[in-house]
This record gives sequence, structure tokens and C-alpha cells, in this order.
Amino acid sequence: MKSSESIRQQGDVNWNIANLLRGPYEIPFVRHFYEYEPPHPLEAIEADITALEQQTTAMLKEVTA
Repeated sequence: MKSSESIRQQGDVNWNIANLLRGPYEIPFVRHFYEYEPPHPLEAIEADITALEQQTTAMLKEVTA
């Protein structure tokens, strides 16, 4: 057997062992632990965008002045 064949075979065995160990014991974290958070109100998002635009404008004025 060539050295490359033994490495490939060893990799396949490790992959199969990992799949066997995972088996039926997987926990669907999203289904059990996810908690829905509704989006922020549109007014709050608009206020955040406006504040970021003002900060960006102020920084650009500092650089170009």
C-alpha cells in the first residue's frame, strides 16, 4: 500500500467514526433555544440611520477641512 492510500483510508475511517458518534444524539439548538425577538420599531431604525449619517458627515468634514 502506498503512503497516500493509507492516509486517505485513515481519513475515511475518522470521518465515519465521527458520523457514528454524532448519530441520533444531535440536539437541534435552534428549535430548542431560539427565542424570537421582534424587529425594532421603524422610528428607532430611522433614528439610528440619521445619527450614523450625521456622524459620517462630521468625520468627513474633519478630514476634508
